[in-house]
Amino acid sequence: MSYVVGVYLALGFVSGMSALVATPFVAAFILFRFLLARRKKQFEASFPDAINLMTSAVSSGESVMQAIQFVGNKLDTVVGKEFKWVGQRLQIGESPDDVFRRSCQNCPYKSYRFFIITLRANMIRGGQLREIMTRLNRVLFDARSVEKKTNAMTSEARLSAKIVGAIPFLFLFGMQYMSPENFDFVLRDPNGRVILYYLIGSETIGMTIIWLLIRGIR
Repeated sequence: MSYVVGVYLALGFVSGMSALVATPFVAAFILFRFLLARRKKQFEASFPDAINLMTSAVSSGESVMQAIQFVGNKLDTVVGKEFKWVGQRLQIGESPDDVFRRSCQNCPYKSYRFFIITLRANMIRGGQLREIMTRLNRVLFDARSVEKKTNAMTSEARLSAKIVGAIPFLFLFGMQYMSPENFDFVLRDPNGRVILYYLIGSETIGMTIIWLLIRGIR
């Protein structure tokens, strides 16, 4: 994210837009990304609890719709609100396919999509939903454990990449106070812009390679 912000401000300076004008857009972008990441983290943290509650409800003889409503009423979290919405839509007679599709759009997370696919297949073909939910919960638990281990193993590399990606842009923007003539040369002079474009291009290639390597590990 720091790299994206740096590129945005650099291009803003090149096009004549001051940092003061660019700051609100960058702040809105950072806030948007932060809210999305926080919602995903909250969802994944409480999703296993929802599976456990749904398994208990199904084990006690409740139907799928009643189990979904039970989870929605019990959990006051992002997951609980989504389950409650799904239960209400199904209760008024909307098509399960339409409800599940919109729900997956609201919560575009792998674990939730896998849950919806499993639930829909069970509703069509039948089967022991309790056993399926138990296995699904075990799979989600194992996947989360692997993800935590992967994040721990790659945390140093990700932090180093962020620092390395931010340093050139911090140096560039600090140059306007330390050496205004060189700063103006880089941003205004056609020959100086070659340096700026090389900086952006090399940083883009480097960060892309690092991102692909980390993604390959995951």
